[in-house]
Amino acid sequence: MKSVSCVLSLSLAVIISTTSLAAENCMPVTALNDQHAQYCQAGITRDIANQFATDRDQKQDQWCWAACISMVFAAYGFEINQSEIVRQAYGTIANLPGTPQAILQSLNRSWTDINGRIFSSQATTIREPLERTYSDLVAGRPLIVGSLGHAMVVTSIGVFKTHQGMFLDQVLVRDPYPYNKWAWDNYTKGLRPLSWEEIGNTQCLFHITVRGHATNGSTSNRCIRSCKKQLRDCLDVYNVEFTDCLDYKVERCMDACINEFGFSRHECRSNKCSLNNNNNRARWHDKCEDEAVEDNPDQCHETNQECIDDCNG
Repeated sequence: MKSVSCVLSLSLAVIISTTSLAAENCMPVTALNDQHAQYCQAGITRDIANQFATDRDQKQDQWCWAACISMVFAAYGFEINQSEIVRQAYGTIANLPGTPQAILQSLNRSWTDINGRIFSSQATTIREPLERTYSDLVAGRPLIVGSLGHAMVVTSIGVFKTHQGMFLDQVLVRDPYPYNKWAWDNYTKGLRPLSWEEIGNTQCLFHITVRGHATNGSTSNRCIRSCKKQLRDCLDVYNVEFTDCLDYKVERCMDACINEFGFSRHECRSNKCSLNNNNNRARWHDKCEDEAVEDNPDQCHETNQECIDDCNG
């Protein structure tokens, strides 16, 4: 599953200028019999979106909400790991969907990112989703959309503007789910259009304001950055071990599949041994978590908090 109990559409306003992130392009449309009709596209430029989407596919099958929050924060230079978002929301690192309470708690609070930068966010609901989405993207503010139990980051929108109003044509998102048919790779980084079914089933919508705050003193700042680097290194070890373990499970499965059924490696990888298979993901995920227990993320975060406490004296 890749569900979230009440996913959201989110826009982010920061005290940092965001206009360089976005582009708006409009062209006349003659086929609509309206001399003022235009087709307009607004959104985050692809290069910028690629930067904040890099390495931010969801790390667990229930973490689409945490991946999207992390991705949007990253658009403004604030680095918060998905595991830290989950830990702060639930008190532990667990493969859990984002409840409305957990999401709102994550979006109405202060954060310290991995570089020691402090910022705060506040969430309010959106009442005019199309117009507000368009204006936020014109201003360079990415959004998060929740539909059919899944959260994604909105980076671009296409609309028709006529004397009768604004009409939606297309919404482009960065989908954090790494096993979707659009494939998460170095080129796409989860880029895909929303389907009309997804658009018609959009759920909770929130506007977010985010403001950064100065840290107290360069010495403390350097100390905190050192702590955060140690945290990244600790989590990297866990993530590498976990990924290697999943790769090993797939290879073992394919060997057995070829020997038992005589299928090709491609047939085995695409079917019996695919990570798209919910049973495979659940079984191998649990086993690999157990095998990577020496580098438990909870312990990484506990050690990091002790380090930060020492920095703050």
